[in-house]
Amino acid sequence: SMEFPMVSICNSNAFITEAGKKYLESSYFYAEYKSMIQSAKESTDFEMIINITSIHSQLINIEKLNVSNPTFNAKLKKSFGLNKTEMFVYPYMFDGRSYGNYEYIKWYYDTSYGNCFKFNSGYNETREEDGQDTEPIPLLKQSTPGMKSGLIIGLFADVFKRQQDSISNLEGSYGLRISIDHQTYI
Repeated sequence: SMEFPMVSICNSNAFITEAGKKYLESSYFYAEYKSMIQSAKESTDFEMIINITSIHSQLINIEKLNVSNPTFNAKLKKSFGLNKTEMFVYPYMFDGRSYGNYEYIKWYYDTSYGNCFKFNSGYNETREEDGQDTEPIPLLKQSTPGMKSGLIIGLFADVFKRQQDSISNLEGSYGLRISIDHQTYI
């Protein structure tokens, strides 16, 4: 058998929940963004559209950095994005076995994407009060090569609902980011 790599999965929208939307709405830049949106509805000025896109980008990037500040604890950060039970279609399969729990899926916060999850990181969770890893768990090993013995997982990105929601559309991107790394990668 061989050690299976770590798989990181992030939703492209960092502020997808009601808590995330409320946080964005309370932002200093949100009022300016809303004002520009209203002006754009009344105008056909192409430069206005470019300015809106620029402010939209600034708002999201600034708020992602704000949330990465240590004053935002893990529990608050988690409240802005999808959690394990919302993002992962349950159960998942690995090495031909079905897993009905989330033992090998660990939450972490990424300043570019918000809530992310690692499969087979060597840790099963992050403490909410300080964002640090809990006790280590054994890494999963793949007994045979091939698709059927690898990771089979269903993911929910909440794309359709977000396309209809003007707050969530602030992100400007939809979908998931998936990367495969060795467990020692930080």
